[in-house]
Parts: sequence; C-alpha cells; structure tokens
Amino acid sequence: MRLSDAIREGCRYSTKTTRQFFGTTPHSACALGAAIIGYNRRTGDEITMLDLARVWPELNQETEFIMRATCPDCGTYADLRHVITTHLNDGHRWTREAIADFIDTLSLDLTPAPVVRERVPA
Repeated sequence: MRLSDAIREGCRYSTKTTRQFFGTTPHSACALGAAIIGYNRRTGDEITMLDLARVWPELNQETEFIMRATCPDCGTYADLRHVITTHLNDGHRWTREAIADFIDTLSLDLTPAPVVRERVPA
C-alpha cells in the first residue's frame, strides 16, 4: 500500500490533529497517524509508529538513504518524515489529503543500486 493511499484511507476514519501522531480526542491523527490508521484498516495488520520505516522505507531516518523533500510552499529542504509531519501538517497546516497529493508527486524509490564487488587482478 502506498503511503499516500494509506493517508487518504486514514482520513476517512479520523479528524486532523497537530503536534502529535494521535490526538487527545478520539479518532484524531496527523498525516502519518492517518497513514497508520489507513494501513491497519486496509490490511488488517496492526502497525505502530515504530513500524513506519519497515512499511515505508522512505520514512527511515536511520539510514544513509534518507528521502529528502522540498516544501512547495517555502522551499525548506528536509527529510521526508519531517516535511510531512512537522512542516506541512503542523507548520503550514496543510490538509492531510493535500499532503497525500504532494507525496504522489515525489519519487520514492529508495532502492540503492547493488554493490558489485569484483576481484581486481594483481
């Protein structure tokens, strides 16, 4: 399931919150919280915030292949997870659906090229 689709699906079951993944009111979530809700509802799995980078590797912040994105509003360049949560959701107050549309414009293929090691003749 694509991240943008999971966000859209989660929006059907939650209202928007800011400054936290899941709000204090029932059924409220930020964009990534909505992705978790949408993924769990669509797949029947039960993922948590700790599983985000496993399900969507482009959100992994502990690798040399961090996906970066530029904010279309102000040009801030940061890791994708920050741009989605703190910057667009909280800072610019984008709707979660608009964030999903923005994600659809990005290339999210982070598969690194295979490393080929060959013996060099002496």
